[in-house]
Amino acid sequence: MSGIKRSRSPLNERLQEIEHSLNDLRALQIDLRRVLVSQERRRPLRVAHLMSYYGSDFIEACYINLLGRVPDQQGKEHFLAQMRGGRPRRSILIDLYRSAEARRLGVKIGGISLLISRSHVHDLLKAIAGKPSIEPGRKIFVDARELLSLDSTELVIECYRRLLGREPDSVGLKHYLTRLDRGAAKSRIVGDLGYSLEARRRRVQVNGLRWRYFLSGAFSS
Repeated sequence: MSGIKRSRSPLNERLQEIEHSLNDLRALQIDLRRVLVSQERRRPLRVAHLMSYYGSDFIEACYINLLGRVPDQQGKEHFLAQMRGGRPRRSILIDLYRSAEARRLGVKIGGISLLISRSHVHDLLKAIAGKPSIEPGRKIFVDARELLSLDSTELVIECYRRLLGREPDSVGLKHYLTRLDRGAAKSRIVGDLGYSLEARRRRVQVNGLRWRYFLSGAFSS
């Protein structure tokens, strides 16, 4: 038995060395990220700088500059999924800029007012003209008033069921409930889901929403 213990000892020591090395590398990675955040935050921040990024780089740039930290994996995957679903980058940028976390830091962005105004105009044009559906087939009609009469949690769940034809994922549910808790209008949530690429592929038409959706964006803080 003693011979077996001696033969295992060098292996255990080697494994411990590897584990210590990995811990050192993780600590170094965290330090490098902190340096990156610090350097990015020193720059005069403008919308054009953030909009020059795409994909995961865009999400990381928004988190670093608006929230003062690197994105957590769950948040990063959530916004990437939204972009793949057709959500424009400007909408994500505005949401993060308006978040409580960014407001606590007092973040200022050159050109953000113009971006928000353009986003409102885009919402208005979308509300007036409507977006054509992507695939042929029978339209699905949903009454906005029925959804807007629901409480927060039920509202989000029913929007997913009626507009997207599926149950909400945990990340999406948390995201929209957080927006409602922070003061987002119900019509904004219904519109963001109802005018999404996923809903348009199902040929969903939400009746009684267009002007509510535009006005909720125009007067949101």
